[in-house]
Amino acid sequence: MEISVSWPQEPHPLPLVSAITVYRFFQEALLNVVKHAEVDQARVELQVDDNWVTAVVADQGLGFVPDAVTSEGGRHLGLGLLRERARLVGGSLDVTSWRGAGTTLMLRLPRLSAATGVALATPLEPTRADDQVGEQVG
Repeated sequence: MEISVSWPQEPHPLPLVSAITVYRFFQEALLNVVKHAEVDQARVELQVDDNWVTAVVADQGLGFVPDAVTSEGGRHLGLGLLRERARLVGGSLDVTSWRGAGTTLMLRLPRLSAATGVALATPLEPTRADDQVGEQVG
């Protein structure tokens, strides 16, 4: 898979809970591209300003009808879990998709954690894939 990446040049301190939320967002969103989009390209963006962290994963794949996705039978839990993680830190998840026109997921979090109210010094920097350890949520 070819991934176009737009990332800040400098590290930005985030609360640990926010950094984990962003990490899990990218993990789940890219896994969804691989599993469902039937494309070999995706776009990943991270923007950080004084007040917000915005993370985006987009593809030009098959797309879907977001309102038609349910978690019945224990399947398709990913988007619901991402929404809940975002909500817990005072953020939101927007899903834009149409059949045949691709999908864009946008995670938006406040720089200060709603859970702690303070920004902890947790730099958000890209890491090598083989340095990452974690579970896949799907």
